[in-house]
Amino acid sequence: MELVKALTETSSLLAASRDKSELFHNLLERTVYESASEIGAICEINSTDRPEVLFCSKGQNKEYTLLLEQDLKGFLDECGEYVVSHRGVDGPFSSLLLDSELMSAVAYPFYSKGKFTGLLILNGREDFYYSKTRLSYLDSVCRVAQFRLDALAE
Repeated sequence: MELVKALTETSSLLAASRDKSELFHNLLERTVYESASEIGAICEINSTDRPEVLFCSKGQNKEYTLLLEQDLKGFLDECGEYVVSHRGVDGPFSSLLLDSELMSAVAYPFYSKGKFTGLLILNGREDFYYSKTRLSYLDSVCRVAQFRLDALAE
């Protein structure tokens, strides 16, 4: 039942967020912690070609680079669903790995007034790290965050 407790606590924190920046900050901190990911990033997609990126890592003082390729950005914008990448699979989502030592990545897009405005990226150290349980938790939390983002946009 720890998963239910974590989901309840995170949902309450997200629902109390006063603006988009606070919402994304809380979402990033909680999802990195609760999913036991090595690192996470929130990208605020704006009208410029360079997204604003907020990073959260566990005990690492390293610089990370996020190259959000136009094709990947377009795909996420169009499909509206989360994507999962594993290092063993070459493909269009390999740029979601923020460090060469990490093996798995998951990305959740966010929308405001129908426009692609943000992206949560989490990375794990093991291949196939994001199990059904982790993905279920993350999907639930991201739906709460999307609901709150919609409310903040009104």
